[in-house]
Amino acid sequence: MNAQYDQIQKVGAQAVIREDVGGTINLVAAVDVAYSERHAFAVAAVVVYDLTSQCEVERKVAVVHGESVEYGFGYLSFRELPSVTEAVKLLDCTPDVFVLDGHGVAHPLGFGLASHVGVALGLRTIGCAKGSFVLPWVSLDEERGSINPVMYHGEQVGVELRTQTGVKPVYVSIGHQVSLETAISVILQAAPKYRQIEPMREANTACNFVRDTLEAEMDKESREVQE
Repeated sequence: MNAQYDQIQKVGAQAVIREDVGGTINLVAAVDVAYSERHAFAVAAVVVYDLTSQCEVERKVAVVHGESVEYGFGYLSFRELPSVTEAVKLLDCTPDVFVLDGHGVAHPLGFGLASHVGVALGLRTIGCAKGSFVLPWVSLDEERGSINPVMYHGEQVGVELRTQTGVKPVYVSIGHQVSLETAISVILQAAPKYRQIEPMREANTACNFVRDTLEAEMDKESREVQE
């Protein structure tokens, strides 16, 4: 199966557009996914944030039942794409860009979650991950907005970005139809207070809350049946 996934990623990487496509970015959507392993379902939450007003515009949550793809290093997108797709389909508004909690071209085969979602759904996407498979050699300055290039095989695939002074950095990369400069700008604008961008913080809270609530309900039903 890994060979099949590798081939999909190699082909997909050739379809990634690494420059800005479309107009000004104001509505930023973030998507996060939580899993229930024991009940075999995934919860995907998408939250849309207005950069101008610094306010939430919309949120939707999708629950997808069934066995999920087991996670393997470099294959996160194959696990999350189905549930992310369902959440995105629920939106009433049309975001200008989507941010995924994972990598875009900063991936061993150049086709991480953000790029996979972007190419598969025809969306402008940015990858914003909490870690990186390859780290910069130089220490990052502590000030907000500090940047180190993330290099892989002699090519810059993303940046290590300090969104808040003295706080751990995030790792930003092109997903699809967005330049790296634009990706950095969007992440900084959408993270006025915390390490993570505001809509991602909300999406993370939403999907975990729904997952935990559903698990509790299913556990209760299971105990009642057994009794």
